[in-house]
Amino acid sequence: MTTLTHPAAADSVVTGAQLVLEDVWKVFSTSRHDVTALRELSLEINAGEFVAVVGRSGCGKSTLLRMLTGLIPPSAGRITLGGRPVDGPPREARCVFQDYAQSLLPWKTVGGNVRFGLRHAYEPSSGPRDELVAHYLDLVGLRHAADRYPWELSGGMQQRAAIARALAARPRLLLMDEAFSGVDALSRAKLQDVVLRAWAEAGLTVVFVTHDIDEAVYLADRIVVLRPEGHGLLADLRVDLPRPRGQVSTRELPEFLAYRRELLQLVLD
Repeated sequence: MTTLTHPAAADSVVTGAQLVLEDVWKVFSTSRHDVTALRELSLEINAGEFVAVVGRSGCGKSTLLRMLTGLIPPSAGRITLGGRPVDGPPREARCVFQDYAQSLLPWKTVGGNVRFGLRHAYEPSSGPRDELVAHYLDLVGLRHAADRYPWELSGGMQQRAAIARALAARPRLLLMDEAFSGVDALSRAKLQDVVLRAWAEAGLTVVFVTHDIDEAVYLADRIVVLRPEGHGLLADLRVDLPRPRGQVSTRELPEFLAYRRELLQLVLD
């Protein structure tokens, strides 16, 4: 996992897309009553930013991500990606969810899953397909597992395979919903660094939903804090920590601890 050079970088460079939310609401209607999951959320995420979304359970984090994926429409307001309304799953976006076991194609090998991502890429790459598959497997440290099936892998390895397949599709926007919460602490740290390397290489826009305050501070340029019970935006905090980041060196910085303290106070109050 040492190279960050894309084998087809000379002919095409992936860059992030700007994401804009304007006074977005989401109301779920049932036969008995309406439930407001998110209200009055306005937010602008610049192309190439890494933005984490945190907040208490029930604050609307996953609802927000599902709207960004185009899987559910907002009840009011407007969401645009690259200046175009999000009225369905955007071709330039890919998602990595918590349930990695369900996201991979079990009848395909790890390499086959990555090939599937290449075949459905938003920005197709030129060059030998085998080299491209090897590149994305190298990026997540799975070249040795190219011929294995998902059910033969650990949870952390399955999630790495899911990330490799998403990156092979060369998206401009990567959406991640509690993507690392189902793996052990060591695998989680490795996956965080995999995503940071991929983000730096491809210039993606990343929206990363997490319950983990430390994870949000370690990864993000900005951290969006949602109010409890879907009441919209509580805070939008810029994280000014040096990059590249390291699991030990970054977490030992006094600034890291200060950001962590501020966010904990916001979320727990």
